Amino acid sequence: AFEGKNENGQAEFIGSKTECALLGMTKDLGSNYENLRHDATITKVYPFASKRKTMTTVAKTKENSARTNTQSDYRIHVKGASEIVLEACQYYVNSQGEAQKLDKEAIVKWNGIISEYADQALRTIALAYRDISKSDYKNLSDEEPPLEKLTLIGIVGIMDPLRPGVVESVTAF
Repeated sequence: AFEGKNENGQAEFIGSKTECALLGMTKDLGSNYENLRHDATITKVYPFASKRKTMTTVAKTKENSARTNTQSDYRIHVKGASEIVLEACQYYVNSQGEAQKLDKEAIVKWNGIISEYADQALRTIALAYRDISKSDYKNLSDEEPPLEKLTLIGIVGIMDPLRPGVVESVTAF
């Protein structure tokens, strides 16, 4: 997704609805995603796959990257179906920005958030990361993404707009 102009000349995000929603959130939080994209050195991409319901990107860690306790040479970024990504996490980032062990109590809390969003008819997406060394990077598969030992950043709820014609079809039924 990217920011472009619609037919009326107004700025809007264009592309995948999920990507547009995440970029919109990033922009609303005051981040300049264009600068982040420009500065990123992407080294591997594991595209979204229906069977695993995740997308994973590996980037070289830069000096201005968000600091973590395990700062390393590469950072794995994962987004996808909440229940799948949550299962791959060992840690989560608390409200103070600190990584905490993902214990049973925390898992119950995160599953509660997923359920709460689902009750509001929102599709949930989990965001996670993991820092790895150069030697770990060299051992990554080119086919299957590294979906283990992740740190959960958060879960977002995305409203899926109805496809054109759905309202009319339901009304006619």
